[in-house]
Amino acid sequence: MIMENNKKTLTKEEQIELGEKLLKLNGEATIIDLSKKDSNIDVVYICEPVKGGSSIIVGSDGTVLYANFLVDHDVHLAEFKKGRRTNIKDFENI
Repeated sequence: MIMENNKKTLTKEEQIELGEKLLKLNGEATIIDLSKKDSNIDVVYICEPVKGGSSIIVGSDGTVLYANFLVDHDVHLAEFKKGRRTNIKDFENI
């Protein structure tokens, strides 16, 4: 974890670990560093590579946005950029 302007910033590895933990992934996951596509954001996209799998976007600030398989990747990212978030407390047994 890095401190920037008195704010905690997660490393990419920490973002991935958080996303995998929240999705309860015990195996393979598709992981995309979206900051490589858009330098204005620092997020990681993680999804289950199975039919009907869910996905999560994890920001470097530790905020997340969950989506089920019905939400398109682009819509998911657009909603994250708009400020929509999932409360981490909504995930059980963190």
